[in-house]
Amino acid sequence: QNSAVELQVFRAMSNAERYRYVQVFPFWKLDSANVSFNFCQLFPILEEKNDLHAAFALKLQQFHQRGKLKLKQKEVLQLLHRMEQLATQQDWKVETVVAHHYLVFEKFSQKEIPTEWVYTEALNTYRRMEELGFEQFKDYQLEGILLELGQFMYGLEDFENMFLFLSVAERFIQFTESGQYSTI
Repeated sequence: QNSAVELQVFRAMSNAERYRYVQVFPFWKLDSANVSFNFCQLFPILEEKNDLHAAFALKLQQFHQRGKLKLKQKEVLQLLHRMEQLATQQDWKVETVVAHHYLVFEKFSQKEIPTEWVYTEALNTYRRMEELGFEQFKDYQLEGILLELGQFMYGLEDFENMFLFLSVAERFIQFTESGQYSTI
């Protein structure tokens, strides 16, 4: 839970420092009440500072914490649409790929799009990540995206692409003492 002092420090940070703070803050360790409280405290500061990049990162954290926040399926899709729109408007190539990936897989999980379309999108996501450089995606849980792509391919018994995606993910995973992993 953030104190008033911590919020003042967050407000005084540069855009790059706020972005890094959002990226490393352990939202996954918090219970649902504290996750919600933190988002309610941080979003207004990012809006006040017009810190769009940190706001994108915080929205991605919000997506990852959607279960704790009890977001409805429609709210999750709206969040991802807004993220993709922001990334596209700002011409953020990496963030556009990230938002689009999660939007496609969320629509698929909600049975809004067919498997064939997701297959094409999965291959396109991998191709775009490779073109931009996988290391550019480290802030956005590269290994998680590649794992999701690999699991999808496994479900289709496309073992060649599954192996390709997972072998790239393996290069970027570093396990921590607590059993969690982080991107190298």
